[in-house]
Amino acid sequence: MGKETLSFKILKKIIEIKKEDSSFLEKLYKFLSTITGFSENGKWYCKWELLKWKDDIDNPDEIIKIEESEVVLGNIVLDRGVEELWKIFGGIAGATPFSAANAVIGVGRISTAESATQTGLQDSNAFYKKVEATYPQVNVRSIIYQTTFTDTEANFAWNEFAIQNGVGANAVALNRRVQNLGTKVTGNWTLRATISLT
Repeated sequence: MGKETLSFKILKKIIEIKKEDSSFLEKLYKFLSTITGFSENGKWYCKWELLKWKDDIDNPDEIIKIEESEVVLGNIVLDRGVEELWKIFGGIAGATPFSAANAVIGVGRISTAESATQTGLQDSNAFYKKVEATYPQVNVRSIIYQTTFTDTEANFAWNEFAIQNGVGANAVALNRRVQNLGTKVTGNWTLRATISLT
């Protein structure tokens, strides 16, 4: 009989492992994933971009200039948001997609730390704005949501923001991020969220 292959040796080793030694199995799986280039591990990555416009973006005669911009990385994916995604993936009745017809971006004043058990923005007077007509956009592993809060909208301190599949009691928030983005008094601010799976 010829020499044992590497895969056969590994299989024999796994059979010898006791059931309670789950930590070793986990380490072995990670090791095999690394050397074979195969992995089931995925990462949810969210980048928020805030653009503060100097001129009136609603006036086509004005030259559009960005007065200030800011990038914020990360968010908390909310439990209810994940549940809604699974329902959408599974085609389960009653799920509402985070689509152009439904999706909104909300901003609020509350700076309470994010928690996955939260159901959305903590500000009861948060302001929600429907995403722009050409959003969401999909680019291979990323989906992008964007909306612009105009001169009279959401004029308060921006401390929290989220993506939802609507507004009202039945709306589900996908995520939440806490970060002070400044206080909007007037002008036009564009908030863009890029969510990637890597």
